[in-house]
Amino acid sequence: MFARDSNGICRYYDFGNLPLLAEIVDFHTEKLRRRKEREKRTDDISIITDSLLSLSREYLVWRI
Repeated sequence: MFARDSNGICRYYDFGNLPLLAEIVDFHTEKLRRRKEREKRTDDISIITDSLLSLSREYLVWRI
């Protein structure tokens, strides 16, 4: 499962059984946490939904 961060870059939201280093997991988690704080969201599902819809509709909202 993925989601986009504040810069529009795809980040792992759920890593499943991927054998990734803890530093990589922490990096992706931190980037998504920053987006959540920046947009003042309380739930993760809205970030995932917005990310999926942006790809399916071929648009991306960039933030400054």
